[in-house]
Amino acid sequence: MRKREGMTILLLAALPLLLLAGGVWAQENIAVQRLAEPLGFVATSHTQHLAVAFDQETRQLVGDPINLSPEGNGPFDAVMRRDGSEVWLAGFSGDGIIVIDAYTHTLIQRIGGVGNTPVDIEFNKTGDLAYVSNRDSVDVAVIDTATYQVIDRIPIVSPTITNVDAGRMSLNPCSGELYMVNYFDGQLWRVDPVAKQVTEEIDLGVSLWNPVVSPQADRLYVTDRSRFGDVVHVLDVSGSSFITLTQIPVGDDPWGVDISPNGRLLTVANATDGTITLINTDTLTVTHTITLTVPGSSDQPEPRDVEISADGRFAYAPSLDVGLANDEDAVLIIDLETGEQVDAIKLGATRRPVVVSIAPASPSLDPIPGFGVAGALTVGTAVSFTDSSGNQPTSWQWDFGDGVGSSSEQNPVYSYANPGSYTVTLTATNPCGSQTISQTIEIEAERNVYLPVIKRSEG
Repeated sequence: MRKREGMTILLLAALPLLLLAGGVWAQENIAVQRLAEPLGFVATSHTQHLAVAFDQETRQLVGDPINLSPEGNGPFDAVMRRDGSEVWLAGFSGDGIIVIDAYTHTLIQRIGGVGNTPVDIEFNKTGDLAYVSNRDSVDVAVIDTATYQVIDRIPIVSPTITNVDAGRMSLNPCSGELYMVNYFDGQLWRVDPVAKQVTEEIDLGVSLWNPVVSPQADRLYVTDRSRFGDVVHVLDVSGSSFITLTQIPVGDDPWGVDISPNGRLLTVANATDGTITLINTDTLTVTHTITLTVPGSSDQPEPRDVEISADGRFAYAPSLDVGLANDEDAVLIIDLETGEQVDAIKLGATRRPVVVSIAPASPSLDPIPGFGVAGALTVGTAVSFTDSSGNQPTSWQWDFGDGVGSSSEQNPVYSYANPGSYTVTLTATNPCGSQTISQTIEIEAERNVYLPVIKRSEG
């Protein structure tokens, strides 16, 4: 469950999945092939633990369900990698992770022995590490996303209390820190994954459940499922310490939470009253409360998750088990502009859809270095280097590759004394970090131009 990057979901060639009578999944002439964009996925947990793919544009199921058992039993979280390539699912009762190719809808890896009762997954800023919060192991497993191996563990130790259960997390896309709640308790922690320790703790609520950081990395929103008042806590995390701003009353039993790509809209899934709350983050006020329904069902959905599409237009919420044996379960779709439920992707009876993943995690706020080169590219001629870096760098360091020249200007000009190949390197820095890019240029020898001598004949 996390987020972002603009994309349109397109299915190159497939026929819709047919859901046959009696709850049997089947497909007709659907080839496994690489799609133009990643699919959405919903995990179900009833008599079978399955991952079901769907196309967001056609709103049709795609391919056969993937069996999550045994590692993925009791799917509790589903997260797409930042590049959209894979979906990772955490098995609450299976103590493992399932990895699925989001383009081809194929199982890639089963990761066992992750920890006791994994409840959440986050990817670090560069995407080369996955963090898995294990409630009963009271730690965070660190997984190499290239090898799918657990390479480290971060113990969660409170500086003040002994009753500690590692809960849901959200990663700050600027600092790379993790924000974690004490599972269904009142504490909020700041966790440094490099130092491998809890660096800050506050008593925030009563039954904290799910945090989400704004894409700008300046605010944190935390759902609180307290029976004394269901709220979303709002904190300022732009500095080195938590600053509590306010709390916003929402529906009954707020589980899931997500934030739009521009950070201006918050969605909250309220399980007990079957509603989705929309919150304007500029004004910190509730704009809509949407009562969900499943077509073909007379019972109330119990949404425990919600995720916003990469373009920010729609939110998707799984209905969970609506109660009656012959009633439909579905992924419910909300139009975020109108604040209305507009569609449902039907899954069949008693499927118990629990979590959904439809968009990549929030991109890092580190600089995205880039530059252009202009000029004659000859010895002794001024060569202009123009910075084109993204994410608003505040400083630049250039190495012109000849062992002599360097600059800290944003757009420097440099002349080479000798011909040859030179690797030019730019390191761009902003408050979130530094990133480097290199480009090779060819400097040619100075061209000498000889003009012909014309002799005039005398006569």
